[in-house]
Amino acid sequence: MLILVVDDDPAMGNAIRAGLIGLGYEVVTAENGTDGLAKLRRLLEEERRVDFLLCDFRMPGLNGVDVIRLSRELAPGLRAILMTAYGTESLESRLSALEIGYLGKPFNPGDLLRAFDGAVTDFPLQVGNGTP
Repeated sequence: MLILVVDDDPAMGNAIRAGLIGLGYEVVTAENGTDGLAKLRRLLEEERRVDFLLCDFRMPGLNGVDVIRLSRELAPGLRAILMTAYGTESLESRLSALEIGYLGKPFNPGDLLRAFDGAVTDFPLQVGNGTP
């Protein structure tokens, strides 16, 4: 399974990458939305299937919802999870309508795995904030 992780915080992106690789996933990281879209285009040109997009919400330039929307134009049906410490009811409602999973920061590895499981089958999906 190939996961594209887009987060403008390199420490967060690297921690997520290391955790996912430790669980057996293949991971490509990007430090902003523009870089994430470029990496997605390159993967698609190489005929690689991207299974998930895990994207931070607040980033310079494109925000996470825009990155997911543009990514789905390139790869229709791409499953996506938005990570944020700034969730609101209106954001969660918007994500649900767009079939985007929601992962509240901080989160633990179990939250991340539940988010992947939920993004495959269930919307709305809301996990995170370090819940056990």
